[in-house]
Amino acid sequence: MRFNYPSSVLYFTIPMGLLGVSLNAQHLTEQLSLHNNVSLWILFYGWISFFVISAHYVLHFLGQHRTHLLQEWNHPSQCSLFPAITLTILLFILSLQVFVSPQSSAHRWLEVGYFLAVGLHLLLNWNLLTRWMFQDDITINHKQPSWFILLSGNFFIVIAGVHIIDLSWLPIWYEVLWLFFSATLLLWLSFTVSLFYRLMFEKPLLTHQRPSLFIFLAPPSLAVIASILLMQVNATTSIANQPLSPLTWVLYSFATVMFLLWLTLIRFFYNSGLSSNAWAYVYPLAAYGLATQYIAQALGSTFLLVFSVFILIVLIALIGLLSVWLVKQALRN
Repeated sequence: MRFNYPSSVLYFTIPMGLLGVSLNAQHLTEQLSLHNNVSLWILFYGWISFFVISAHYVLHFLGQHRTHLLQEWNHPSQCSLFPAITLTILLFILSLQVFVSPQSSAHRWLEVGYFLAVGLHLLLNWNLLTRWMFQDDITINHKQPSWFILLSGNFFIVIAGVHIIDLSWLPIWYEVLWLFFSATLLLWLSFTVSLFYRLMFEKPLLTHQRPSLFIFLAPPSLAVIASILLMQVNATTSIANQPLSPLTWVLYSFATVMFLLWLTLIRFFYNSGLSSNAWAYVYPLAAYGLATQYIAQALGSTFLLVFSVFILIVLIALIGLLSVWLVKQALRN
């Protein structure tokens, strides 16, 4: 069997989604105090896909398909997928923390890797935002939901930073994380308005691009988690006893409204079928499910906890369907 697929940064959405689901499953396992940790199986699957796709991408970049990758980077819409690389790296680094003691030297390497990934993601922020604001050939129809991947990475920098960095040793980073959170929140508002305008009054997305609409769930869901964790840093109580801020409620409510909206319009997504674009369902749903777990933990809500379990079951079933499709495509090629 030979994996014969074109060199494209689009395929980083596969490990990005798998690692996101593994973190979702891990947190739910801890919350329910389960002994059977299904998150490890998803985590290993995510690691394997991350290494395979990274190797494939590097080989193609150094080989004859480099021109195709550079065309993606220079394309006004496809360039928005490149932050998936740094976001996946951050997910990979955070997934390693479970196996590394905070006092070990290996944890220092995690911190170094985290700061390197943050630096690379900042360069993508600077480059992409500059192009989107000042490049003449970008029109309203070039605006895609995939632009939210950049903002998802910014919010995840906050989430990973709280978990990986000892903020008592480096208190200035706590202020930097608040800066990341606040600036990204402003960008999220402007991106959301412009994308809704494009979807309502301009040319709609093509049928095969419709799964990317689920990315609307990711930034507000990750912002919910980031806001809870930032408030928890200096709190004297656990998350279970921590009141939720009005901003957290607004963000979670927006994500819930988008989830219900896409759920009622499921027939439009059904027409898109299974394809490489369908992996766009996985990470946003994983982020929304994880945000639901944090909200359930803060409120002590059994209903939201059961709802988050349902989302995880749907995600596992979806990963199974997409994996079968991927194997069939590989065998066909």
